[in-house]
Amino acid sequence: MRIGWHQFQQTCESAGTNSSSTNSSTNSRILDLYLNVVEFAPGVYGAEAAAQRYFGKPAAALARSEAAALAGGLPQPSSWHPGSTSKAYLRRVERIAGRIERAAWLRGEI
Repeated sequence: MRIGWHQFQQTCESAGTNSSSTNSSTNSRILDLYLNVVEFAPGVYGAEAAAQRYFGKPAAALARSEAAALAGGLPQPSSWHPGSTSKAYLRRVERIAGRIERAAWLRGEI
């Protein structure tokens, strides 16, 4: 089952979880749930399965560049994925990698 962010957000809201809340723990939980159900490739659901398929290791062991490569494919998982040579995909991965580098909470500095 393919699920997009907006569909997931609506599902959470209808279940009583408001994703627009400023409560970071709620938003973090929503992101965790989304990353466990989103399709990263045809038939590959969840970040853990994608990490194993593309990099042969657990999601927690991914390098920042590998995480960016997975995140970059989310809008078009059937054609944008690690190994794709699409210029648009590669630009997106670079943009995400830059955001990761600038995000203090992802570097464990907070």
